[in-house]
This record gives sequence, C-alpha cells and structure tokens, in this order.
Amino acid sequence: MLDCRSVRSHGTIIHFSVRQQNMGIFSKLFGAGSGSLADVLKQDVAIIDVRSPMEYSNGHVKGSTNIPLDQLQSSLTQLPTDKTIVFCCASGARSGVATKLAASKGLQAINGGAWTNVFQHMKNS
Repeated sequence: MLDCRSVRSHGTIIHFSVRQQNMGIFSKLFGAGSGSLADVLKQDVAIIDVRSPMEYSNGHVKGSTNIPLDQLQSSLTQLPTDKTIVFCCASGARSGVATKLAASKGLQAINGGAWTNVFQHMKNS
C-alpha cells in the first residue's frame, strides 16, 4: 500500500510516496507514526513550538511555548530538565532539528512533528 505525503518547504510543496512499511525514517523526520507520542503527551511535558511568531499566532497547541528555531540555541538554558520536551512546528522538519539540538545538550526531547499532530493527540487524550 502506498502512502502519499506532501511537505511544504520555503513555499514549495514537495510530494513523495513511500511504502507504508518503510515509514521509519519519515517518522523520525516528520513525526509520523506517533503511537509513542500519544503516550508521552499523557505525561507532564513541555511543548515547544519552533515556528516563527507569525506562524504561532495563526494557531498553536494550548499551553505551548513559542521559541523560534533560530532562537533555540540561546534559549536552551530556559528549557526544563525535569520533563520531556515535545517539539513541534509546521511539518516536523524544524522540530526534528530542535529535537536533535536539545538531545545533544542532554535534554529529554522528542519530535512531535506538525503542531496540528500534537494538537490532535492532546484533543484525543
């Protein structure tokens, strides 16, 4: 079975198709296959949205904090060390970069993918 996805990158929509059983790499990059995300969101977590302030103002997960990706490096000391950090953005690409950065500094972080994905999981739990 094929699964078609679209990703918007700098105004360009990129379409790709992959076999469903080969979603592992895309799950890590874009937050797909979020069975574990639902479990994590049931805990006390910090949700950090790494989109721009304008993007964030157009819609976001209730209770999330907006720290644009380009400001994250200088804001790492403000992030909690006692709970998991769930990063989100528009597609999961920027949150993937944020997750790797936070994890490299010893923080417990996961890529929640698109903010709408995180929002949906919060709504359903």
